Amino acid sequence: YALLDLAAQYPQQLKNTIIMETGGMKGKRKELLKEEIHQLLHEAFITEKIHSEYGMTELLSQCYSKGENIFDASDDEIAPTLRHAVAGVLNTMNEFQAIFAPHLNSYRRFFLGGFAPCAPDWGIDNRNAGIRLPEINGSSARLEHRICGADVNPYLAFAAILAGVLHGIEAQEEPPLPLEDKNALPAVPLTTNWALSVENFATSDLAAKVFGKSYRDIYTILRRDEIAQLTAEISPIEYKTYLSRL
Repeated sequence: YALLDLAAQYPQQLKNTIIMETGGMKGKRKELLKEEIHQLLHEAFITEKIHSEYGMTELLSQCYSKGENIFDASDDEIAPTLRHAVAGVLNTMNEFQAIFAPHLNSYRRFFLGGFAPCAPDWGIDNRNAGIRLPEINGSSARLEHRICGADVNPYLAFAAILAGVLHGIEAQEEPPLPLEDKNALPAVPLTTNWALSVENFATSDLAAKVFGKSYRDIYTILRRDEIAQLTAEISPIEYKTYLSRL
């Protein structure tokens, strides 16, 4: 939204300048299509090319306090409770991916080399990680869940994240090594297959426990129907690509 504010307040011809927009304006102003944003920027800055850097995430942070933050550590080590919480959300990420990525378009974000995190991994202040720890000391000690896209239902996403946190804390699970550790092994990426993520959710006992078996099953049925309808449609790019080969 800052770029749009600049365009509105200081329109001018920009020479020898690369204009890069990231779509980061949710909650700040009316939502616009990418084409609408680019048109506004074209007109304001009189430039032919507007670049896009997409694949950004819906950041959901978790911080718990009853007067004292239970994630706070007294030293530079990560508090055991926060460590267990990280392990819990990592270990449940695959079965809740259908919540974090609810639509067909959601899965276009999950590819290696993109800007969006696409694996159940974690790091300390590491924006490439699926789970980032911005702070590990003080009242701001928390975890940041970076898998969701802007199309997520925040109520369902928070419920799923909280379930993972509670699962990890109760089971006292331990996370793998963080990304910045030289001995860390790469995590298996989340699936890019919408149907597979829905089936993972459909067979999740934890999903049934958290959302209720009826809700889990209804959600699954609706998503399966949505997948069947959307995948039955032949897209223009398929016609363009394959008809020329016949």
